[in-house]
Amino acid sequence: MNLKINKFSNTIIAILIITNTYAAIGLDKKEEVMKNTNTQTQLQKQTQMQNNLILDIPEKFNKKIKKVKVKIDSQNADLIRYERSDGVNTGLMGEHFSMLISENGNLSGFTLMDAALAQGNLPSKTEAEEIALRFLNEHAPDLLESFKISWIDKHNEQIQLKDNKKTVDLTITGMKVKMQNTKDKKWFWVIIGTNKKVFVFERDIIWISFPGHRKTEKWLHDSWLVKNNFADLSI
Repeated sequence: MNLKINKFSNTIIAILIITNTYAAIGLDKKEEVMKNTNTQTQLQKQTQMQNNLILDIPEKFNKKIKKVKVKIDSQNADLIRYERSDGVNTGLMGEHFSMLISENGNLSGFTLMDAALAQGNLPSKTEAEEIALRFLNEHAPDLLESFKISWIDKHNEQIQLKDNKKTVDLTITGMKVKMQNTKDKKWFWVIIGTNKKVFVFERDIIWISFPGHRKTEKWLHDSWLVKNNFADLSI
C-alpha cells in the first residue's frame, strides 16, 4: 500500500513539475511577445514623431540656397536656407525660410521671414498660447513634458526689401510665447504671425543670467550672421 501511495505521489509531483515548467515557458514566451510588441510600438511612435518633426517647405520659398554644417552649443547640426523662387528680396536680411536640423534628425528651429506677415492682425495672447502648444505637440512633443510659460507678448523681426534698387527696412511683428524647460532650464519659444501660423521656432537655448546674454548661437538670425562674418552662408 505504501509503495502504491509513493508511486502515486511521485507521479503527481512529476506532473506538477512538468506543468509548472510549461507554464514558465509559456510565461516567458508571453513576456517575450509583449516585449517585442512594446518595442515595435515604441519604434512606431518614434517614426511617427520623426515624421512630424520636419516642416514642409513653403511653396513661395522653394529655391534652396545652401545647406551647411554648423555647431549649436558644440553639437552638430545642418543649417538649410531657402529663398524666393522668383528671385525677389534675396540675400541676407531678405525674405527666406531657414531650418536647423540636429544631428539625430530633429527640428532644432526654423524661421520664415515673409514680407506678407507684415500685414494683418495678430492673434490674442490666448490664441497665441493655443497655437504654440499645438505646434509643439506636433513638432517638439518632448518639450511639453516639463515646461512653464514665461511670458506672451509682441515681438519684432526685421527684414529688408529691395525696391527700385533701394533697400527698405520692414518690421514683421508676431506674438511670442516664451517658455522654459523646467528640467534642463533651457529656453524655447514660438512666434505666431498675422496669419495665425508659427513663423519662428527656437529651442534648447542656453541663457547666461549674468551679465545677461544668450550663449547659444543664432544661426537663424541674419543680423547675427552678418555680425559674425557668415555672410557667405547665403551664397
